[in-house]
Amino acid sequence: MTVPAVVVVHPALPVSTLAELIVHAKTRPGEVNYGSAGNGSFPHLAVEKLAQETGIRMTHVPFRGFGPALIGLLRNDVNLLASDVPGALEHVRAGKLRALAVTGSARMPMLPDVPTIAEEGVAKYDGVGFLGIMVRSGTPRDVIESLNREINGALKASEIAGHIANNGLVAGGGTPADFAAFLDRDKAVWTKVIATGGIKGE
Repeated sequence: MTVPAVVVVHPALPVSTLAELIVHAKTRPGEVNYGSAGNGSFPHLAVEKLAQETGIRMTHVPFRGFGPALIGLLRNDVNLLASDVPGALEHVRAGKLRALAVTGSARMPMLPDVPTIAEEGVAKYDGVGFLGIMVRSGTPRDVIESLNREINGALKASEIAGHIANNGLVAGGGTPADFAAFLDRDKAVWTKVIATGGIKGE
């Protein structure tokens, strides 16, 4: 399963779209600040990737976890956050936060009117976290194939599919080879972001 984020800003920031945010940040290098769950966390990397691909410079403010980062945004201690969708949803609906774009390749059912970053003009942007199931290397092929078959079936069950959607996740499934290819692509994407940004984990 992949885990897209939604880029949300405090209403005090005078932007209504991602395009406006980019223009605003370009004319004020370093003045827009964004929170994260800590150095090297997905909320950090997702916004850093956006900054690298658009040529903007923003100031990163790491918090000790996602909860404190969200509280910091609600208090307007920071301007922006790449949040998981369920965490931001009630605040967006209440007008306490403004959703600009989602980081995945498709719009989210929970926020159907919020475009993707790629739709907002940042070509081919696709940044997501993921959840996957792995086994020890050397596990017999027939065991892997059996587990894969059962997991794919479970992902299609209505109760599980509903739970996945309601938690801001996107079901993936597929073959072990599909997952291995995803991991290779994911590693390449974030390795580049980390190296370019000089990011060190906590």
